[in-house]
Amino acid sequence: MSKKRSTSTKTDGRGKNKGGGKDLTFEERKELERFAPLQISAIQIAAAMGRGKNTIAVEYRRAGGREGYTAVKAQAYADTVNSRRADANFRVLTPLEEQRFKEMMDSNLSYGQIREEFKINFLMLQRYMKKYGYPALSLISLAQELESRLYVVEEHLKLLTEMMEKH
Repeated sequence: MSKKRSTSTKTDGRGKNKGGGKDLTFEERKELERFAPLQISAIQIAAAMGRGKNTIAVEYRRAGGREGYTAVKAQAYADTVNSRRADANFRVLTPLEEQRFKEMMDSNLSYGQIREEFKINFLMLQRYMKKYGYPALSLISLAQELESRLYVVEEHLKLLTEMMEKH
């Protein structure tokens, strides 16, 4: 009785592939493009790249097979899928929230205050701004906001210093 050779790829000890479930990078896709015409299995490619065999097989399958596989086309497809994921995470504001967002933007509150109010990150703030017709944030506007915040902090420090000197 011969011992069956394991075909599994390298794992992290918990059964997860070394890629950690992360998407393939463009460089990895270029490597797959170089492997495509060779007569080696997805298992061998996966072992060479430190990825799961299913990751490799699915990547080729999505692109219509090894024949004609290109990293550029595969990356464009992946970017489209990732864009859809981002859109799925985009929460549409209720009419009341939309009104509040517009009021806050028009009152020139800091972007940090708006982000805190809506519990959103910086990228989501930019998406809402675009959706509701506000100009995109520039480095200049961010620098101006930081400068104004620094001024407020300096003013508070002056007041605290004066108060401590009185006591």
